[in-house]
Amino acid sequence: MSALELMDPKMDSGMNSTTPISVDSLLEKLTPLTVSELIAVMDELAACEISWVNGHSIGHTLFTCLYLHQPQKIASPILKAFVDILLKTAQLIRQAIIDADLYEDEDFFSGKFNFDLREEMSKEDCFAQLHAVCERLEAQVLQASGKGKSGEEVPTLQDDLSKELELCSALLDRLRFRKAWFNIHFHLATAKPNATSLKPCAKLISSALQHLNLISHSLQLADPAPIPVVPDLTPGAQHKPKTSATTPLTKGFSTDIAKNLVSSGPPRDVRIVTREEGYASLQTLLNQFNVLLNVPSCLTFEDIQLFFRSFSLMNPNILTRSHLLLLSQTDQDFLGHGPLVDLLKDSFHRVCSSTIPHTGFLFLLVFEQAFTQRHTKH
Repeated sequence: MSALELMDPKMDSGMNSTTPISVDSLLEKLTPLTVSELIAVMDELAACEISWVNGHSIGHTLFTCLYLHQPQKIASPILKAFVDILLKTAQLIRQAIIDADLYEDEDFFSGKFNFDLREEMSKEDCFAQLHAVCERLEAQVLQASGKGKSGEEVPTLQDDLSKELELCSALLDRLRFRKAWFNIHFHLATAKPNATSLKPCAKLISSALQHLNLISHSLQLADPAPIPVVPDLTPGAQHKPKTSATTPLTKGFSTDIAKNLVSSGPPRDVRIVTREEGYASLQTLLNQFNVLLNVPSCLTFEDIQLFFRSFSLMNPNILTRSHLLLLSQTDQDFLGHGPLVDLLKDSFHRVCSSTIPHTGFLFLLVFEQAFTQRHTKH
């Protein structure tokens, strides 16, 4: 916790705007996105998603994007498919963290302020929409690479044919990553702690990492990211920003909208990570998920202790820890080995070299609770 300080930027997160701001009016002013601007919106949303998972409110991160407020009115089929699956993924992430109930206010802000996370949209409808868009982009990629079907011409995304292939490929990589990222959370939320049940997750993580690698090579295709104003911290000029060249916010984003919509957010200085940092954080999360999938290989209580200690050294964030807890305890079954109490009994007998049944059941229950809290909250 930090003390509240007058004139600190974090105190402005819920300030009232002198002029009422309407999402409808801001959306009406937006012109259709170019392909480079569309890629920029996708990359900026990835950065906002990570900033949200890292503890900022959803209103100051994801919902600074105007398109998320009214996804049903998005004209671009590509952007609509992207936004819908992004919001569905946010719904799964939020629910996993809430169900695990490990977070403090500094870890995660669970309030969603009545924002629509597309709860009414089914997974099947979301995927059907995404599949149709990906099919269209795949046809455009084939046509741009000279491998399209003869006699069948697909409309191009933009006028510069020399850039058509790399731009379509960049969009396709981002949509495919979103599909894999959603499926990873969906499977982790429903999987049992055994190698067979988690096998699809391993394939999805591998696929997502491959798409992230391709995305990292196409970041330059997006419109330039905004350059933040750096405050001058020299004595006597604490609150005067440096005069430097800046670029406007990414098209379709507005930080002012959060001032009206989120007045009860946490009093902290909101910093959206850069696009590069956002994708690097997603890669870190996927690598941690890969390690998490090895937990069913722990056959003894000692193996489990060693796994939890090693996993803690990776400094996992609240999302990874939440999935680990939910995966560890399902229906009184600890990692597929039955109740944790039975696992502790077996460990006690091995340590004591005793074959006499242990009757200290109360001690084992207390030890079970202490073990779970210690290894999932740190």
